[in-house]
Amino acid sequence: MSQSPQSIEAAQLLLTAANASKRARDGEYDLYVNHDPRKPWRAYCVLSEQPPREYLVLHPDTRDTAQGGGNVSCALGLPDDLTLQVSTRWDRVRLSPQGLVAHTGDFTFAQVTANSATSGQSRTIAIPFGLAMDSVGAHSYSATSRIDLRGTPFSVHSEFCHGGTASAGGATFSEQRQVVDICGGGMPGWCYVAKHCNDPDGIMGILGGGWHLELAYSGDV
Repeated sequence: MSQSPQSIEAAQLLLTAANASKRARDGEYDLYVNHDPRKPWRAYCVLSEQPPREYLVLHPDTRDTAQGGGNVSCALGLPDDLTLQVSTRWDRVRLSPQGLVAHTGDFTFAQVTANSATSGQSRTIAIPFGLAMDSVGAHSYSATSRIDLRGTPFSVHSEFCHGGTASAGGATFSEQRQVVDICGGGMPGWCYVAKHCNDPDGIMGILGGGWHLELAYSGDV
């Protein structure tokens, strides 16, 4: 079976280790966009599982993290539980080295905090990278999320739009498109990557995430 495009770089690390009669270990490695030595990036490679996977190591500004920033995606209410509040924080995001596309629904290195006033218990649900959604009311956009790629050589190439029912919201880019502040909501509504904002499966399709967020190599950190 051929390797999927997103696993080629990590597969090469496995082959190099095998040729050296060493055991490949999960950890951080220096990879290069399209094997170009002028375009290095720091990846966390999962080599102990098949298929091997690459993740971009995120380095949010510590001041923003202290104030509740960093890389976070949020939802305020879902149709079946309007009181549910979910926050997903990201330390690493899966990245295809070939296409420079991030998988917004890989939660391997994400931490989820959720609570519900209705059930009194947390629910196991995670919010995709770059998604802000709420079910507060028509044209609401009270959910806020952030992508922060500062400290990496990448910027966000994708655009964003709002979708859902009676939706509103938008995205503000700063720091040469390395930071994106996102807000969205509705009944329910969301703001997400424009090419995938109107998923045919509706809210469940949006919550599944996927190879959706396009990045660009922006050079020196």
